[in-house]
Amino acid sequence: MGFFLNFQKRYVIFSIIYLLHANVHAQQQKAESFFAYDFNNQDFYFSEELDKGKPIFINFFATWCSPCLQELPFIEELHKDNPEVSFFIIHVDNLSQNNIRMKEPSPNRVFKILRERISFSKDQLLYDKYAVVARKYKVNLTGLPASYLISKEGFIVSSYKKIDSELIKKIQKDINRL
Repeated sequence: MGFFLNFQKRYVIFSIIYLLHANVHAQQQKAESFFAYDFNNQDFYFSEELDKGKPIFINFFATWCSPCLQELPFIEELHKDNPEVSFFIIHVDNLSQNNIRMKEPSPNRVFKILRERISFSKDQLLYDKYAVVARKYKVNLTGLPASYLISKEGFIVSSYKKIDSELIKKIQKDINRL
């Protein structure tokens, strides 16, 4: 009889833990898969990055976005402090508002602007040629800057607006929990 009661208790505890875990994933949104080019003009498939089993941090960036430029040193700091996380900057200078497309600098100009502020390699810098990725993540002109932390299972753990010295602490805590 005692064995049966212990088994029941373990089953109930296991069931509660399972439901809590399932509920967390049910509340989290699955990250949208996408295709882009990196600044080496190579194909980038988000699904292939997820297959590596690492958390992913993506940031949407435009050269005309002053807050985007201001947050780059904080993203660089996170990148250096968290080698277990894959970091990507997605260039979206081509966003449009009211069917008016923003002026887009050359990829070389964008790379130069980014390299002045961060040390990411060209394969960590992505080009959202037709703003398809930005639309999938609901990033628009008023939504920049925007960043997302994605679990190794492919769920959006958190999203962030302008990263500053206070928000970077929260992001680091979010990364530590992964």
